[in-house]
Amino acid sequence: MRLIPGAFTLWRRSASLQFRPIAATWEDYTGKDGQAKVVTKPGALLLQFTPLNEASGPNQKKFAWNRSLVIALSATEIGSFLSDISDSISFVRNSNAASRVSGSYSENQSSMPERTKSLQVNPVEEGYFFNMTETKMGEQQKISVMVSKAEMETLKSLTSSVLPALVGWDVLGPNTSNSNPMDMMFEETNQQSPYISDGKDFFDPQ
Repeated sequence: MRLIPGAFTLWRRSASLQFRPIAATWEDYTGKDGQAKVVTKPGALLLQFTPLNEASGPNQKKFAWNRSLVIALSATEIGSFLSDISDSISFVRNSNAASRVSGSYSENQSSMPERTKSLQVNPVEEGYFFNMTETKMGEQQKISVMVSKAEMETLKSLTSSVLPALVGWDVLGPNTSNSNPMDMMFEETNQQSPYISDGKDFFDPQ
């Protein structure tokens, strides 16, 4: 039986913010000691910002899921907001720049419009402002969500509990050799969201 985690969702008047873990990727490996499964790509924490549909009526909220902004944070980046945030922190993704760094940049990509994503977390007296910005083809979209101090404490606890699964350490235990890691890994899913389960349509955390 697969374990499918729910999202930690914050609903606001103008937008929503969902936090959801993405599984580490496991693949079969055959070595001198036999077959095994190894982590070939670490997991991440997915943040999805969704604006309110402008056509929503006063008594009914509808969210524009096709206009969601999404960013995936690595285990190391997650540590930045698990610690006490006294100053602003930011995470930036650049589509073509990421391709160049990974060595997969090609001439075909040189003609593609660059897309930049930026997540900034700013501490304020009431809690934390999560500001997500995406710039593509000269157009910018920005969504901001206020996270209270109590909600931040809940997020820290939830995130801390899934960190081992993001790097594949959740399989460590007294019966590790007899366990199937695939039975214990998380599988990301969201029927309303525009992203896919393995996160390949997003920039890999650098």
